[in-house]
Amino acid sequence: YPTLSWQHPTWTGAGADSNWSTAQNWFAGVAPGANDLVVFNVTVDVNATQDIAQVDGVWIGSDYGGGFDVTITQAANLTLDFDFFLDGGTFAAGAFTLNVAGNWTRDNGTFNLGTSTVNFNGVNQTIRGATVFNNLQKLAGGGSTLTFSSDAEQTVVNGELKLQGTAAGNLLLLRSTTNGTQWTINSQGTATLEFLDVKDSNASGNA
Repeated sequence: YPTLSWQHPTWTGAGADSNWSTAQNWFAGVAPGANDLVVFNVTVDVNATQDIAQVDGVWIGSDYGGGFDVTITQAANLTLDFDFFLDGGTFAAGAFTLNVAGNWTRDNGTFNLGTSTVNFNGVNQTIRGATVFNNLQKLAGGGSTLTFSSDAEQTVVNGELKLQGTAAGNLLLLRSTTNGTQWTINSQGTATLEFLDVKDSNASGNA
């Protein structure tokens, strides 16, 4: 995980609305840009609406003891050049696409899947923590890897699961975080699985 500091745009909610694009909602009065890791890690109620199309990553921290109500609402397609980290509160994805180029971690908190699509568009990526997705996809070849946690936590896809390499000589690798230990996935909807190199998989449903 990255080292967090006040140098990252950190939510205060001091603005007149709940939008990410409102500068006064962030520490030092500066709204995040495409190269910023945005941080929600304060012990206040949070109701934040994403209306910025691209940031480096999203970190929703665990400092939400004492009954704080924390909801991050996705209101447009969002592209992350780095990680998505959820350790508290609720991230409501709605009907939008969340493009993730880094890793996915859900240690705690709630991922409200809605009718969203999570698109893993990086090279070597890892999914950690039990998560229920609506649509999940990774379309990549040339030795790109999607690694799933092997610690008995299950990835569930209610909608469309699409895991595809690009050709017979350009496979997408599906791996476990621990070699020789199974990772689990359950596909409840449609599944498109092509040009894959799979190891240690325990798949159920339509996968």
